[in-house]
Amino acid sequence: MSPDQTKPYEQLYTAPEDTPIFVDVPEQKIISISGKGDPNSTAAYGETAEALFPVAAAIQAACQKLGHGFTVMPFEGFLWTDDMGIFSILNKNLWKWETFIVQPDFVTAEIFAAALEEAEKNTHLPLLKRIEFKTIHEGRCVQIMRLGPPNKMAPTVAKLRDFVEASNLRPVGKHHIIYLNDKRKVAPEDLKTIIRQPIA
Repeated sequence: MSPDQTKPYEQLYTAPEDTPIFVDVPEQKIISISGKGDPNSTAAYGETAEALFPVAAAIQAACQKLGHGFTVMPFEGFLWTDDMGIFSILNKNLWKWETFIVQPDFVTAEIFAAALEEAEKNTHLPLLKRIEFKTIHEGRCVQIMRLGPPNKMAPTVAKLRDFVEASNLRPVGKHHIIYLNDKRKVAPEDLKTIIRQPIA
């Protein structure tokens, strides 16, 4: 069985449901698609998973041939507004978003390009042309676990923000959601997510 790439960074993919925790997120490679609008009503947001996973699988297969086995990582997303001071569930129509899947350090731009070409042969999805290969670095963050549908996570987000304020810190960067199980295959009430916020 291929090794699970979450193992070296297990603390990044777990958190209690009652109290936020601090994590230090290293630089990571990702494949991603960007867009804008309410994630719950913008069709493209959900469709990005259909485009990203075939490319992630093609990358996995290519790396396996090179002797680098691994398990495809979870589906994740950044959410933000140009002015994060007005970022709120009350104005989701102003949100921008970027969905992505983290890639192992040994994945190169050449491996990504070949995998994207392979996926385009097999799926012909328009969103494939919007996939980027890039590097991100969040640094110091707080995160908490959420069980249930994404459109009802306001109390959990509020708990995270209250924790940041009580710790004499401030949110910076982009709001981050990690879907620990496949949102395409589980009931909304069974969806497990990590909610993460970079801080300063």
